[in-house]
Amino acid sequence: MKDNKASVYIEKLSASKRAEKTIYISIFLLILLCNMLTPYHADDYAYHFRFDNSELVDSVSDIIPSMIAHGKILNGRLVAHTLVQFFEMLPKFIFNFVNAAMFAALLRLCCSFIAPNVRNNFALLLVFCYVWLVVPAFGEVFLWLDGSINYLWAVCANLLFLLYYFRYYNSSAEISSFAGKAALIILGFIAGAFQESMATATFVLAAAFLLLKGLYRKEKIGASWIIALLAFACGILFMAIQPGEVSVKLHTLSYFGYYRSFVTVMNVFKMLKVPGLIYVVLFVLCILGGHSKEKLLLSFVFILGFICANGVMLIAPIYPVRCAMPAVIYLIMADVILVVELFDDYRRLISSMAAVIFVATLFWCIYGAGDCAATFMQNMANKRTILEGKEAGQTEFRIPSLYASTKYSVAYGISFPTAEEYGNVYMSQYYGVDSIAGYDFYSEYVDHVHEIG
Repeated sequence: MKDNKASVYIEKLSASKRAEKTIYISIFLLILLCNMLTPYHADDYAYHFRFDNSELVDSVSDIIPSMIAHGKILNGRLVAHTLVQFFEMLPKFIFNFVNAAMFAALLRLCCSFIAPNVRNNFALLLVFCYVWLVVPAFGEVFLWLDGSINYLWAVCANLLFLLYYFRYYNSSAEISSFAGKAALIILGFIAGAFQESMATATFVLAAAFLLLKGLYRKEKIGASWIIALLAFACGILFMAIQPGEVSVKLHTLSYFGYYRSFVTVMNVFKMLKVPGLIYVVLFVLCILGGHSKEKLLLSFVFILGFICANGVMLIAPIYPVRCAMPAVIYLIMADVILVVELFDDYRRLISSMAAVIFVATLFWCIYGAGDCAATFMQNMANKRTILEGKEAGQTEFRIPSLYASTKYSVAYGISFPTAEEYGNVYMSQYYGVDSIAGYDFYSEYVDHVHEIG
């Protein structure tokens, strides 16, 4: 009897609109706090300046020639870096608020696939916990200005585009108005041109939903959906043919380069072995329990997205761990879909495991926010050193690189300022000094102690 009462209470809480608002507000405030504690870092300094003449970007019109030059010399992510340069013209607190809202939007979009047309706060919390615990390089992809726009915002744009295809497959939700169809085409091009791995996987998944609709459900596919998908492909092509993108890819084409990329891709699969194996277990349990074929099929589609987003990095010259974020998001969605599907069969077990995950997430939320605060204080100390030294007439600086102990700080995976002065040229230009060089504070401290000893 008590167990039934507890189950009813959990179900009411999971469907509660007030609880949903509380969760979203709490997550928004947490990410906002972490964003406020994340300073400009590494590439952020470079994107304060135009790539055509190295002058400060101080108007929207400056961004156009800057991005043309960017496409020629760096890469084809012109949509993402246009937004980066735009937000770096503005006070950073504006980005902080928008980015925290974008993180909340990511969770909402994930839940729109996992539990469509139903409020499920359990799924919402589970997605958040999965994201907080599993996504590598968290600070780089969710808090860092340059990294967030390149990854978090790109994933949101792609999931929004894909959501239309999912709803079209799931309920034949047509877009009747011309304006709606035009908006989907524009969204398709923008999302496709945002970020390589996420765009590739999203294209495959959108095409999969159309194929499933036509071949599995035997329904006619509207022409506007094919046109929008072609616009998405054009966005990918626009990004891929930029001279900077092409030159980097061609420069690294070799058997050794492909083998090195293969090893890195396999290492990412290895790094994600726990959520990957969890999916296998959940999938088998769903089959043995005779669960919804639709849910199994949907989860498998997202596993396909996971494989594509990681696998496409075979042709990438480098694979920083932050680039695995799009693949991880699709893996998380696949897992949570099956957890929700199995909840009624394994209510006690799943509730117990979820409680453990929630407690672990709470711990890492506190630890991660604290690490962001520590990084922020280090940056403030460096900033004070530069500004006070500059006022006293100093033009060359040697300051400690920022240190972090968790993936939640942007400094964890990106050592900055670098030991080489040329690596900090834009930071020097930002502060109006001749040179800045970084050093490892802890190494020098240990050396100093040894010298004293």
